[in-house]
Amino acid sequence: MGLFGSDSPSKKEETAPLVTPEKEGLRQRRKSPFTKADEEKKDKIDQLVLAASDKVSPQVAEWLKKAAPAIRAISQAPPSPGAFGRAIATIAPFYIMAAKKLYEIGNKLPWDILQAVIGLGLCFFGGGYCASIAAAFALTGWPTTRQALIDVYEEAANVLDANEEDDKKDEDKNGVRDIDEAKTRDTILEGRSGGQRAMGLFGSDSPSKKEETAPLTRFMQTFISGVQSSIKGGFMFSRGVMAHLWGTGHKNLGPLSLDSEDFPPPPPPNRKAFGYSVAALGFYIQWSWGFGLPFPLSLVMLPFDILEWYIRWSISSGGE
Repeated sequence: MGLFGSDSPSKKEETAPLVTPEKEGLRQRRKSPFTKADEEKKDKIDQLVLAASDKVSPQVAEWLKKAAPAIRAISQAPPSPGAFGRAIATIAPFYIMAAKKLYEIGNKLPWDILQAVIGLGLCFFGGGYCASIAAAFALTGWPTTRQALIDVYEEAANVLDANEEDDKKDEDKNGVRDIDEAKTRDTILEGRSGGQRAMGLFGSDSPSKKEETAPLTRFMQTFISGVQSSIKGGFMFSRGVMAHLWGTGHKNLGPLSLDSEDFPPPPPPNRKAFGYSVAALGFYIQWSWGFGLPFPLSLVMLPFDILEWYIRWSISSGGE
């Protein structure tokens, strides 16, 4: 107590921690994780995000603003050490430059041609990016589609209720309902049996079952997505090309006539044949390439491949 408990001013001065100007400056630097340059960079990034959000649709603008913290974190992150970090730092600027150039070209293209280009890419490469397309749809168009599906469900429920009431009628008064119960019952039982068999294969909660069927289910989903993307992309391409030619005064596309008052909708059979032909070619290419891209095209789509892999991994792992 004589050493530490004294109230003497001289004792307090002796035991007080020594804080030099250099240490005080170090404390001040430690208090703020960002330098003045970092703060200016942060403000600049916020301004860029706000400027970009003013030029896109309200839905995209909302997601840009939500992603602003992540964009700042990525831009302010220190360079990753090692060979992988150096590779990313070397390659990333080329992809960013290519994305900017594609954005500039897309803004200059007529809408019909842009639709045709997007449709062509979807037709030939869409099957391998089913998870990315589904995620993009969930972020942009799912709320509207969900409400439409709810409306359809409610209408279907009303139809089923009316149908059940109609099935109870016996208009010929013979004591037997007019509906053929046997056929209906057999159809329902067959459908239920098939559904149970399918659930036994794919719907089991057993981890071992899920691991066994995961490759098959992924392939089936990729195959289905390949068919759908080929058809959708083929018709987007054919419709975009024909609409552009028709709008610029062209009357024919080879053997196909574009000179009609009802163009673009509804397309006659010969125009549908053009769309189906492109779709068939696109699916054949996807199937031949294994629903992926060969080298060196795979390098062009590398960022999308990484995104697709991450989304599929997130789905397979259940978010764990």
